[in-house]
Amino acid sequence: MAGGRGPLKVTVVRGGGLAGLVSSTAVDTSTLASADAAALRARVLRASLADTQAGEAQPDRELVEILIEDDEGVVTAMNADELSPGVRELIEWVESAPDRTEQLGPPGLGPA
Repeated sequence: MAGGRGPLKVTVVRGGGLAGLVSSTAVDTSTLASADAAALRARVLRASLADTQAGEAQPDRELVEILIEDDEGVVTAMNADELSPGVRELIEWVESAPDRTEQLGPPGLGPA
């Protein structure tokens, strides 16, 4: 996962909580400088998303979904308070990355 040189897109979708709004932030290696693309790939590998178990949705709690689009396509959903340090680092990087795309909307908003 994410170890190759082909295109890689990472989307972080946050939803739930009291307001119920959904935010989506995406980063695509095809729009990043090569150093930023390499940094994104390294963070995806460190996050070890393939080894992460999805959390169970609970009322009024934020849910975070990370969609990795590459040759293998992996989707992982977790409760926001159960994130590993590697996953937190990946989310923080994506949400502050150059050339990211962002959306905010009501429940039912799909990935960016």
